[in-house]
Amino acid sequence: MLRILFYIPPFLMNIITGLIFFVPARRLAAANESAVAVAAAMSAWAVTYTITSITLGFIQNKKNAVKLILLGQALSIIALCGLLAVENIKLQYYWLLLTGFSTVLFYCPFQVIMSALEKGEKGTAALIRSTSFYTFSWSLGLAAGPVAAAGIWSCFNPATGWKYCYIFCIFINVIITTICLFLHSYVKKVNQEEEKIREEEKKETQISSCTEKAQKLPDFAIDGWAIGIGGYLSVYMLRALLPYRGEVIGLSNTQIGILIGMIAFMQAVTAFTLYKSRTWMYKPIPVLIPLAGGIIGLVLAATLTNFYVLFCAMFVYGIFSGIFAWDMIYHAIAIEAKRPKYVAVNETIVGGFGILSPLAGGFFATPEKSGLPFLIGAFFLVLTAIFHVCYTVRKKGECPR
Repeated sequence: MLRILFYIPPFLMNIITGLIFFVPARRLAAANESAVAVAAAMSAWAVTYTITSITLGFIQNKKNAVKLILLGQALSIIALCGLLAVENIKLQYYWLLLTGFSTVLFYCPFQVIMSALEKGEKGTAALIRSTSFYTFSWSLGLAAGPVAAAGIWSCFNPATGWKYCYIFCIFINVIITTICLFLHSYVKKVNQEEEKIREEEKKETQISSCTEKAQKLPDFAIDGWAIGIGGYLSVYMLRALLPYRGEVIGLSNTQIGILIGMIAFMQAVTAFTLYKSRTWMYKPIPVLIPLAGGIIGLVLAATLTNFYVLFCAMFVYGIFSGIFAWDMIYHAIAIEAKRPKYVAVNETIVGGFGILSPLAGGFFATPEKSGLPFLIGAFFLVLTAIFHVCYTVRKKGECPR
């Protein structure tokens, strides 16, 4: 029961994130703003997300993690109230800056305390289970966000329906805060128990044994970051510019929401199926196959306009999305001594490419070439595949068996 409760906040938080990615961009696209202006909505969120990620790498730890999460929830409610209040679509950008700050104050600290749930369990299996459940939870939330936004919006006047989306998010924030207040006491208790064990026993203990096993795993964080860079570069182009492309080719709000949601839904399903993983993340071929599917999905999204074909393209791409998201998280938390800094690097990549990728894609997109950014994303995935093969082959001798 506690495990279920522990993984509810990432699900709920990414409903908010998915909605924030969708609603401002869709409002801008419906107002016939340029592709750059539409993409800049996500980039505004990503600016503060990136800067804060870098800072958190130096200050976050198990003791202050939940307090940072609670601070983020308070700021998230303020930002959502601001988005709810502004009618001028250009003023959205200022409040989106604050949402980036509040969002990273959830995800970075949460990954630091994930091991608290696996207290008393040893080795790689616990890490893999945590990675799968966490990735499944936040991915499912990201899938639900745009679908929920499209559904809520369609129930009201098209000119004002977006306001009810933000009211829904504020309600979710209150639920997350309530759960985190409960988790605060639990995590604090676990931290106190770990400190007591370290003081009383200097020899091998259950806790140190788990840490030692994790540290014996090879450090493949660079490979995880490389795959994550290729993945986030392309997925941000899709999330930021599908509303623009959808407007160009005549898709409805609901159809666009379904396409964006399908990426994260398949990401969630894929992550969940990986909870029995063993060694595939250290080998070239198991990543190359879904990576090829990601390339195919991007090419289809760039060149075809039929909704059902695009649905299949996002289905295939979503599988790759699950692989790269899971892989990057796993390699960041596998080495416990480096976990706070590696997690911060992860979130810096998430935020950094949230700035660069949508803006670059928006720069290349025109009404006549609205799919061009997706082809650029496919090209970078080819480069990612080449790097992954070279890196894993070079470190073949370090792979666990």
